[in-house]
Amino acid sequence: MPQLLKDQAPQWERWLYVFAQARQLPLLAPVLPTQRPTLHSHCYDLVLQALLVDPAHHGLLLSLVQAWPASCFHPTAIIDAIAQRMQRPGGESRELWQALAVLYKGQGRPDLSLAVYLQLQLPSVFDFIQEHSLLSYLDEKAYLLMAIDEAKALDLLAGHLDTLPPAAVVPGLLDAMAVAEGDGDAEGHETWRRRLFNYLDKVFTVDPSAAGEYAELCVHLYADYCPARLMDFLQGSQTYPLEAALQVAEQREMVDEQVYILSRMGNSRAALALIIERLQDIPRAIEFVRLQRDEELIEELIDWALRSADTTGQLLDHIGGNINPLRVIQKIPEGMSITSLRDRLRHIIADFRTQTSLREGCNAILRSDCLKLVNKLQMEVKRAMPVVWLQRVGAHGMGPAGVHLAAAAAAAADAAADHQAAAAPASSSWLGRDAATDTQQQQGRMSGAGVKTAAGAASHGLGAAGGSDASPVELQRGAARAAASFLPPGAAASKGPQWLKYNCSSGKAM
Repeated sequence: MPQLLKDQAPQWERWLYVFAQARQLPLLAPVLPTQRPTLHSHCYDLVLQALLVDPAHHGLLLSLVQAWPASCFHPTAIIDAIAQRMQRPGGESRELWQALAVLYKGQGRPDLSLAVYLQLQLPSVFDFIQEHSLLSYLDEKAYLLMAIDEAKALDLLAGHLDTLPPAAVVPGLLDAMAVAEGDGDAEGHETWRRRLFNYLDKVFTVDPSAAGEYAELCVHLYADYCPARLMDFLQGSQTYPLEAALQVAEQREMVDEQVYILSRMGNSRAALALIIERLQDIPRAIEFVRLQRDEELIEELIDWALRSADTTGQLLDHIGGNINPLRVIQKIPEGMSITSLRDRLRHIIADFRTQTSLREGCNAILRSDCLKLVNKLQMEVKRAMPVVWLQRVGAHGMGPAGVHLAAAAAAAADAAADHQAAAAPASSSWLGRDAATDTQQQQGRMSGAGVKTAAGAASHGLGAAGGSDASPVELQRGAARAAASFLPPGAAASKGPQWLKYNCSSGKAM
């Protein structure tokens, strides 16, 4: 036909009606052209509606809907025709549903296509959802993805918890469980319950706080399907009810989980009793009482261990630095025969010496680090203001602003002197001699003018208290308290000899 009719549209339409009258349109449909030439839209509608009659032609209908451009026919008319056909008894078919999905997609309604894909459980639904960003349209139908491909569904749902939180997925899974249980399908109920656990476990792995409202349900599911991971859930979640979790652990005799839950509930004695009586794990009991920091628990552990020579020996073996060994040794009953008691005591003494040596070494390192950091801080502070110009209090031109600056200078000098005295006590005598010499020289140069410098005033004030016996710290503080204000070097040079240049790094007048 294509070789005979080529691009002659009238001939194509003529022969189309001839095939229609003979009810042989399924033979012509595969070769019917859609461009060069493009026939009237009614021709294509006629072909598609003719293929609806016989279910054997529904596959051809689906392939034509997928291949033909939507502009060639009227999608709405075909959708209505398919809907009428599916309302008849036995009128539904998988191909018709897929044709509807294709037509809805062509009309810009991928959400309706998604409903069809979910109903048919097509594996391509995952790619379709991501291609058209349809996660928000799933809502409570998201559980249907689990029945199509559980692994892909878990990755998709757990990877988009912000769009599809557990509150939108779990109800659908619970409903599926209820439906299976109502139908008497025990296997189906168990399957959906297992899928629910897999989903919540995946969510917990991605975000432990995302499924907080289903924490109690998670406790039951972990206890049934993965007891080894129940402890991880108990430690990673803070929203499950402690009483319900304890009841589950007791029913399944999970001692470790009971110990953890009881300790979270504040019932440390019951937790210790489980460790001692059920687990009989002395090292764990010692670690438990160490973390609790409860003297009464320590006494309970010691009293329990002293009931037999075997447990007493185990306590001495693992006591380490957690419990004072004397508390145990002094309570050992007379006449109790403890195997290798001498060797155990030697081991305790050796451990004590080792711990003492380690503490001393750590303290020495800590002191050294503190000294280095203090020196570094002192140098940084000195670098910020290496040199200042000081004026004696009461000098000409002193105003209120100068008084405040003098107070600041005194405080800075006091702090610098304290740091210097603490950091380098061995150099105090040398610094004192230099400061005294500089003070005397400066005072001698300025005596003719009748003006006392800051250092001279400090030396004069300290002379009454002991003269040359004053410490460098006192010299620096006296000089600071005699200071009145700061000036930049350029301005100080023009003010005359009443100004003193003071080096904060060396603590000396210049």
